[in-house]
Amino acid sequence: MDQTSLRLFENPTFSDIYAKGRPTYENKIAQHIVGKIRSDLKGKKHELMVEVACGSGQATNVLAPFFLNVLASDISESQIAQAKTLCQFDHINYQVGSAEKIDAKDASADLLVVAEAMHWFQIDSFFSEAQRVLKPDGCLAVIGYDVPKITPKTNAGLQRQLTSSFRYHMEKTINNNTSDKLVQIFREIKDNYPQTFEGIPTKQKSKEIFHQIYDNWELKDITDVMNSMMLQKNYAITKGHGILPRDTKDDCANVIDVFVSDVSEMLKESGISPECVISYEAEFEMTVITASDFFLENTNL
Repeated sequence: MDQTSLRLFENPTFSDIYAKGRPTYENKIAQHIVGKIRSDLKGKKHELMVEVACGSGQATNVLAPFFLNVLASDISESQIAQAKTLCQFDHINYQVGSAEKIDAKDASADLLVVAEAMHWFQIDSFFSEAQRVLKPDGCLAVIGYDVPKITPKTNAGLQRQLTSSFRYHMEKTINNNTSDKLVQIFREIKDNYPQTFEGIPTKQKSKEIFHQIYDNWELKDITDVMNSMMLQKNYAITKGHGILPRDTKDDCANVIDVFVSDVSEMLKESGISPECVISYEAEFEMTVITASDFFLENTNL
């Protein structure tokens, strides 16, 4: 895993913010992924799911019901601590570990999952591990998403004409106030993982887009998402001492204040009083990549 992200996710403050601000995944995404596993169990559960870079367990808890056993790991002790706190199932085994060295037996996993984390990996090492741990009929699943589209709801109904401008305004606020060191990574996510998809070493792969909508969000929910994303970017300007410095945390708080103020001004310019916005709709565009047959086409990994 990239050393910048390793130091970032070691920080308990970031893990708290990440757990609060990041979305979970709808069951339809889980069903789509599990349906790509080629073994026919005739209604029974699959044996083992392995998830790497599991974070605080957003994907883990959604996929776990389809498996008898789940092994979920993350390089960060603080992320694993969060995941254990939020764990919903007894058969999930959370542990500290890397995507490049998975603590699973050869040909043991029906499913290998990476959710919103592929961009951090040492790719060649990870693909070698994917080939090693997956069963011949197993599946690799990669999930990613970008900044959500936001639509203010008013007493007059949804103001959908504001959706694109609101998203643009949100992205501009993030980009103007954070480091550009990770711009390439975030562009890959925004564009639905084109290089990641192309680089998966098998012809048996597909990419689907799901639209996941959160209704009746408050402005606080939006700023929680922004906060987690900006901490991720702002970490690139730190000295690499393994913690988030106090001034970085304060900078993020200031940017959130600016964003909230600018949203009010944007609504006023559109003829909408900020006071009449009762809630917001947030739409995440979820990229779901599935791949199989590594063992047949890539014996040289």
